[in-house]
Amino acid sequence: MKNVDTLITNATILTMNQRNTIIGNAMEKSGFIAIVNGFIADIGNMEDCHYNSEKTIDANNNIALPGFINTHSHLIAALGRGMGGESFVNVSGKAMDRFPNRLRQFMNEETCYLASKLALYEMQLSGVTTTIDSQIALKGKEKNFNGTIDALNESGMRAVLMRSSVNRTDFFEHQYHDDAITAHNETERLLQLLPSPLIELGIEAMALHRLEQPLLKELIQIAQDNDLMFGMHLAYSQDAARDPVKRFGKPLLEFLDALGAFNTKFIGYHPVWLSEKEIEIAKNKNIGFAYCPVDNMLIGTGTANLQLLKNSKIGIGLDQPNDSHNFFELMKYAILAQRTIPNNSDYGNPLLALQLGTINGAEAIHKENIIGSLEKGKAADFIILDQNSSLLHPITGMISNIVLAGSPSLIKDVFINGEQIIKDKKHLKWNEADIIQDINRIMKYHIEVDFKKSFEIKK
Repeated sequence: MKNVDTLITNATILTMNQRNTIIGNAMEKSGFIAIVNGFIADIGNMEDCHYNSEKTIDANNNIALPGFINTHSHLIAALGRGMGGESFVNVSGKAMDRFPNRLRQFMNEETCYLASKLALYEMQLSGVTTTIDSQIALKGKEKNFNGTIDALNESGMRAVLMRSSVNRTDFFEHQYHDDAITAHNETERLLQLLPSPLIELGIEAMALHRLEQPLLKELIQIAQDNDLMFGMHLAYSQDAARDPVKRFGKPLLEFLDALGAFNTKFIGYHPVWLSEKEIEIAKNKNIGFAYCPVDNMLIGTGTANLQLLKNSKIGIGLDQPNDSHNFFELMKYAILAQRTIPNNSDYGNPLLALQLGTINGAEAIHKENIIGSLEKGKAADFIILDQNSSLLHPITGMISNIVLAGSPSLIKDVFINGEQIIKDKKHLKWNEADIIQDINRIMKYHIEVDFKKSFEIKK
């Protein structure tokens, strides 16, 4: 018998590998996962388990599956929950008139830490083990990233923190706009600051209509020179899709291809309004997509057509307006939203939704060799669902029940890189009451001090 760090026994395991192998079933206690140094050393049927561990966890017939992969989010936007009403979701009009955009300009290192902490806490309780976070780089507020990094490090989350640049927009006042020198310097600083191999840095051009071409070229070069993921918000609205044609005479993906953007580990958020030629480019290039159905529905500017994109690398993302951070809701709407697209009424099923949230998401962020499925040699990022919940019964459709009836209440245990983050539905690192107290304290300060000053100046 070999010793391992952690041994999970008697589990029904949805591996989400290429064959969609299920080890065991809801009526038999037949699967095991052996973990060494944060990776899966072995996985299989209980009769083939020849391992010992001081930390042996009997899954007791519960369901183990890969941790969910959130391919796009804005952690610090959790502070803006409930703010702005219709003006928040309206993509037309002056951006600075939206309360959450003003709020970001007031945020400091502590605010970013506490807002990120709230979002990460809820994500992990919803089964998310990897997240891609897009955070605007505001000149003069560079230490905001320090707060987000501290929260990520404390949480144990696997993450890519995208440093997002803007310099052509009223989204933020001009004094906060990024430039090439700052982008280079901050990339070097943040790379040295990262405290854990679980946290990576990425480079992001927020959106072409909010960026000038010279800075875009510099950002692509920074990503290439440092072998970093490169991201961008794509054509989430028809106006955003028309911008590159109007300015540069080419659709967005053609324009980015000409600049060499796809020589990076590229991920594009919101592939809604893409031309046929752009879709063909996506199939032949190293492009990942983040499909954000809840955000698409909320802003009302269209929904990405998965049937047209089915040969592309595509995952799903909570994005900003999905205030609940409920990944089960996200998977459900990912396929239901497809039914609203003309000639798409029979496309998509619960298995596709689960793939979007696991292995397909890993492919979209260029990490399919590390995460996304439970296989020997991959990272031990997995969740265990409570089989005793009524949401998973009757047992005639396990995957369908998880996707269409599931909720965060199913999450019993969460492991990231072999470390247990959630145990018996309780977060082992953070206390919810403390998070609530801190987030309300900092929000009260911003309302009573920063917003008051802002309105007085405006008057």
